[in-house]
Amino acid sequence: MKVLKYAVLIALIATAGCGQSEVETTPELIGHRGATGLAPENTISGFKKALDYNVDAIELDVVISGDDRVVVSHEPWFRHDICLTPEGDSISADSQKDHLIYKMEYDQIAEYDCGSVQRKGYPDQENQPLAKPLLTEVIREVEDHIDENNLKRIGYKVEIKSKSAWYEDNEIQPTPEQAAELVHEVLVEKGIIDRVDIFAFNPRILDKFEEIDSSIPRVFLIPKSKTDVGKNLSALNSLPDIYATNYEIVDSSLVEQIHNKDMQLYAWTVNTYEDMVELVNVGVDGIISDYPNYYKKLRAQ
Repeated sequence: MKVLKYAVLIALIATAGCGQSEVETTPELIGHRGATGLAPENTISGFKKALDYNVDAIELDVVISGDDRVVVSHEPWFRHDICLTPEGDSISADSQKDHLIYKMEYDQIAEYDCGSVQRKGYPDQENQPLAKPLLTEVIREVEDHIDENNLKRIGYKVEIKSKSAWYEDNEIQPTPEQAAELVHEVLVEKGIIDRVDIFAFNPRILDKFEEIDSSIPRVFLIPKSKTDVGKNLSALNSLPDIYATNYEIVDSSLVEQIHNKDMQLYAWTVNTYEDMVELVNVGVDGIISDYPNYYKKLRAQ
């Protein structure tokens, strides 16, 4: 198995009056789409915000544009509840899929504003006009921010978005294999391949990356509705390095089951401090949250 990517904080805590102590380990702490609870998701502003809270890594989503550029976006279209047209108009839920990223060149994509609209349920977001960035831009801006502020190097958790309904007719996204090749080219070009984990729900993405470069850790994303670990893993040609699922179904039994298979377990998306503490206690290896501001308190304890 590849080297475990723990960001480990080990503290011996003496319990007053009982003469006992325990060892606590902080898992890898990851900013979800940057810092979605504090800044617009998947934007350079959001990634920089996450860095300010000393994250170990940032998680981001990528899709492919019409000119084969790797664009940082959770959907392969412009979502109605977070984006505005180049003219500044709202996008309706019914028409959002008419604004397909795969049908545009990046110059067109950059004209949309996906930072001014405050996302429902995230009242603490600091909003401003922002474009969907290229993966190359994100890496450059993040690395420059690290250098300018003397911060630690962080990891990149890159989720490649891919569904069969999107690529069957090659209308919404390219095939998983094509997407994997394009993403890999960017990661090599930017020189961060040794700090990248590839995330995917689609097994074909992970199988292709195993073929391209087996040294890159692969993270299999599992929805909470799929609880049969063995059945889930059978979809892959080989075991991934990390099994990542919704935090609501994570308990000590699942942690033990995953660890016994020589994999790590990540939990997503963990947005309360109390849930983070509980997940640390059951032994998860990674926590992904919209609120990396909680991480400072978690490390302190």
